[in-house]
Amino acid sequence: MSLPVAVSVWFLLPDYPHNTKAWYITEDDRRLAMHRAAKQNKSEITGVLDLKLAESAGYSVSQRNIIPACANLVTMVSDFGWGFASDMTGNRTWWIIGPLLVTTLPGASILTAWPGADAARVAAYFLVACGYVTAVTWTWANEVNSGNAEERALTISSMNGLFYATMIADFFHKRQLKQEAAASSVVELQGSDPRDTTSTDLDKGKTADANRLSTSSIV
Repeated sequence: MSLPVAVSVWFLLPDYPHNTKAWYITEDDRRLAMHRAAKQNKSEITGVLDLKLAESAGYSVSQRNIIPACANLVTMVSDFGWGFASDMTGNRTWWIIGPLLVTTLPGASILTAWPGADAARVAAYFLVACGYVTAVTWTWANEVNSGNAEERALTISSMNGLFYATMIADFFHKRQLKQEAAASSVVELQGSDPRDTTSTDLDKGKTADANRLSTSSIV
């Protein structure tokens, strides 16, 4: 199954917006893709690549594509390594707990602390990328339910469902945070509540009335 997908990607992947020759990408689509990639609500397009946007975070566009891809490669190699070692030793439990303690826990701790050094954050992302033990967990689930095809199918499908459910929950959580940030920005732009101004005017009116009464009593 991987071979036809790889072949189709070779012929159908459109490459970059500025050099794509894909037959299904129109000129308007290409300009729109360049606009989204280069602008991102920060600056106007100045050419093939907006260097200001690319350099704003210290990474070029190519680096921002290559570094996450390298993390995926690390995940592939490490996941295969955990599964191979688990098969060699005949142990499942420690080849799940061990990688999580050695990679995911320190990586997540560094990202939680969010150090100022960029190198530390990148290293933490790669540590987290090494913490996938999918090969071991799925193999273990198959072994535990090997005597019952129905239980095996239900267990594997439930594991897949929970995996994607957590991804969806993470997506909605990030979307909620963006909406809350946008709402707070709108409130800050609008300034103070008009009701506060009304109450202030009432207080001023009461003070003026009190001053007039005091003046009248003196007279």
